[in-house]
Parts: sequence; structure tokens; C-alpha cells
Amino acid sequence: MTTSLPAAVLLLSAFVPLAHAQLQRSQADIGFASSDTTASLVIAPSSGPPGGCWSGYTFIAARGGCVRGRTEYDRQYTSCPASYRGQQVRTRQRDVYSHQQGQTTTGAWSGWSGWQFDCTYEAPPPRPEPPPPARPPGPAVGTTFVVAGNLICNMSDADYGWSIPYTPSAWVRDGLRLATIFAYKALPSQRCPEAGNPVSFTASYPYWIDQLGKRLRGVGLPQESERELGVWIYAAVKAAGAGETLSMMDTWCQSAADARWGAGRSRAVFIRRDEAGYTGRDCRVSVSY
Repeated sequence: MTTSLPAAVLLLSAFVPLAHAQLQRSQADIGFASSDTTASLVIAPSSGPPGGCWSGYTFIAARGGCVRGRTEYDRQYTSCPASYRGQQVRTRQRDVYSHQQGQTTTGAWSGWSGWQFDCTYEAPPPRPEPPPPARPPGPAVGTTFVVAGNLICNMSDADYGWSIPYTPSAWVRDGLRLATIFAYKALPSQRCPEAGNPVSFTASYPYWIDQLGKRLRGVGLPQESERELGVWIYAAVKAAGAGETLSMMDTWCQSAADARWGAGRSRAVFIRRDEAGYTGRDCRVSVSY
């Protein structure tokens, strides 16, 4: 029995050879199926030769046929910030397509990624310590200087004429004032008296002048003559300063030298009564370092 197909099916079957021939460039397979009432035309990527994509290739119409894709990366490098060791890198990528026919096409580059911080902090080398400043030379041996404190040794010193107006101290004349200074110089320490508080500082020059004035005028004490007071002041100062020594004066001079030139720069001693340059308040550098 002969079955007649509809005219549309006959027309489609006539078109199939032509369509198949035109799709060979895209490596596509064309299939045709029919029944008594329907006919179907199927066009799909080829599953392999002949007339299809090779193994590892994929049909992508936008790329013009069978291609094999891979990703290509581009990198940029830059140095790390100051005090860091290493480098920073950023990347971008694009798709690369190798065509079955041999040519290669590429997609557009992506935007750059952020910088990848591959840096290690490296502390700068320590700065060399500056050399110590040159040590100034110590004082020359034989240098003389006044010991610390305000000592009254002669009539030209500022506090030699100390007194309180309208009090007995104002009546003390040069003879008793000089006798007070000489009494101090006769002590084992051989020093001059120092200015100070006439009330609370009993080793001071003002204290003794105040005492002399009261005895001279008979204020609260028996009145005595200047001659008698000359003897009294010598004995009174001698008793008050009996514990003083030249060693104490050497220590006093050394402290003054350290304050002036720095500790360990010199050795200083008090100038003794039997030495040239004795004043009762001066020191001399004996050794310089």
C-alpha cells in the first residue's frame, strides 16, 4: 500500500539537503523524523566528526563554531610602601578561545582587581648612636677658686659691716669685727666666718656681731669693754668651732669643684694658712683628670 505525504513534508524534504550543506561550516548535525501526520526537523551541535566538534571542543555559536576555551591572566606589580619588604600585585583576566579550524579569538579584559598586599614590615636599621660629646678639659692644676658659701674674710666683703639699725649690733666697730674674723681663721679649719641668720645660725658672722653688740651695750648681758670683748670673742669662737678640721674644708672644696667642672674631673684642696694664696676661703686644684 502506498502512503502519500502532505505537500509541506515533501517541500521540507526537498530543503533538507540544501540546509545540511549550508550548516557544514558550523559543524552541526541535522536530523529528520516523520509519521503519517507529522514531520520534524532537528538541528543540533555535532557530537563529533565527521561533520561535528572534535573531542575537547564545544560548539558556541557566538564564537563561530567549535572552540576550546581557557582563561588568560595579566598581572601588574608595584613595590611595597616604605619600611615594607616584598611587592603588591593586581590581576585581570579574559577568555581565550582556540577554534577547531586553528584560529584564536579573545574576549575583553576584565577590570583590574584590588592590590594584593604581599608585604612584610621591615624595621629600619637602628640609627647609630652619636658619639659622645668631646669631654672638655678639666681645670688646670693650680687653678684657685672660692669655696661655696658666702665667707667674710676682710673689710671689703659685702657683709663685713652687717648690723641691724638702732640695735646693739650697730655699735660694733672694726676692731671687734676683725677680731671675729681672726678668731675664725685661728680654728683648726682655718676658714673665715660665713654670713647667715643672727638668731638661728650660731656659726655665722651676724650671730657673733649681735652677741658683741649686746655685751658692749649691756643689753640682757653684763656690759664689757671692747678690750674684754676681744678676748671673749676669741675664746667663744674657738669653743664653737673646735670640731672643725682641714679635712672638712677639703671636702667642701671638692664639692665646689665638682659643681663647677663636673664630678671626677679634678681634685681640689683648701689652701692652708702656711701656703701661698691663703685667704680663708680659697681652694686650689691639685689634680686634673
